[in-house]
Amino acid sequence: MTGPPVDFDRLRYMRCGTCSHEWEVGAEWLERFDTGDEPCPNCGTNCTSEDRPDFWVRPQDPAHDDDTVRARYWYHSSTHAVWPDKNFDPAAQLTDETKRRMEHAGLTPGAVKRWAARQKAKALHVGTYEAAIENMLRRMDDQSDAASRFYLHRVQLRSDCVIEPGIHREPTDFMGDAHLEGKCGPGVNVLRYVNVHEDPSNVSLAIEISAVSRVQSIPIPLRVDADDPGLRDATARLLAAAARCTDPGR
Repeated sequence: MTGPPVDFDRLRYMRCGTCSHEWEVGAEWLERFDTGDEPCPNCGTNCTSEDRPDFWVRPQDPAHDDDTVRARYWYHSSTHAVWPDKNFDPAAQLTDETKRRMEHAGLTPGAVKRWAARQKAKALHVGTYEAAIENMLRRMDDQSDAASRFYLHRVQLRSDCVIEPGIHREPTDFMGDAHLEGKCGPGVNVLRYVNVHEDPSNVSLAIEISAVSRVQSIPIPLRVDADDPGLRDATARLLAAAARCTDPGR
């Protein structure tokens, strides 16, 4: 089982929506682009245009190959220790009053049941290791999850999962939800898309739970035993090294 080398500072691949020019950029170029100071080098389209340059996937990315997608490990970060949970009941989080309002708004019985089924049918998202870590950091920064316990889930897909041809734009709606039904061919349970938020310009997947073969999960950061002899020895050596740096005479 292989995967791309971990690199949070890798160059990003861009594609201009106006002239289709493709090229690689670094973080400094992206900062200038976001402030309107750097346009497409081929046609001059900047960030204010509807057809602005945006992240795209390299033509040589191994994720174009279906067998590579099935063989590679994919990652997801979550505050749920068990993910994905086949027994998850979306309606369990609803109060009785909310359920009554949903039934009344739906005008016909079964509104809550239909809503729960729709929630359970939402696609799951997995991506690179970097995308999973960046997702965790984003949630800690702007979604009040700074004190939450996170878990890193490593996912292996079934060898018989059905992958939609090509790589697409992220299939989410305004709520951030994705459903493969209606967007993919019959029986498809994996959709490749270019991630423009976490680890941008690399491939992530929207998948149905039926595509998952196995999941390995660990808490992040890992809990450590402060009295572990190896940890105490490593800490002492680091402190000694730091002291030598501040006091060269030692």
